[in-house]
Amino acid sequence: MPDTAIYRLVPKKGTLIVTGATLVNDIIDMILVMEIKNGYKVILVDPTAGVHPKPLFEKGIYAVASMHPINVEEVIKIIS
Repeated sequence: MPDTAIYRLVPKKGTLIVTGATLVNDIIDMILVMEIKNGYKVILVDPTAGVHPKPLFEKGIYAVASMHPINVEEVIKIIS
């Protein structure tokens, strides 16, 4: 779905779990504006969400979940 569909796809209340792709695609600010307007919590999850959480919390993100692979070869095998 294109980024512009977000206004129809996002619920009006509740919790919204987004991936680190929202950072890469530069739509996280749009999501956070919607968060304030609609009153839901945003949780950022993904390996690419491995940024320092304090600035994200200051922007309104409720929780951050990222991972640090210990066995890179095993991760590649699982993804494949």
